Amino acid sequence: MTPLIALLLSLSVETLIAATVVAIDGRCRPSAAAAAAVVGTLLTHRLAWEEVFVATDHLDWVSAVLLVEAEVVIAEAVVYRAMTVLSTARSLLVSLLANAGSTALGFGLWLAGIE
Repeated sequence: MTPLIALLLSLSVETLIAATVVAIDGRCRPSAAAAAAVVGTLLTHRLAWEEVFVATDHLDWVSAVLLVEAEVVIAEAVVYRAMTVLSTARSLLVSLLANAGSTALGFGLWLAGIE
């Protein structure tokens, strides 16, 4: 999978999940969460993509992805917090759920042999 395809998939999945989660919660406008998802993903995706390849020099691929995703969740939570009315805890939760969704999709495509 190319970095561009991965970015487009991440943007699609994370935007949808973030907007859905806050719509269910009712404490934030879905459009604000969607915008934060776009900004956060655009800020972190390329660095995360590159960092995974560096981390695999020291870790297996799954561990490298999980480590980098943990960093991404924290970084993107800062964006959610700055761009929405969500608390820090809720920003972390939305970031975690959105990134878990896109990471799960990535793992699924990898397992299916779609790279």
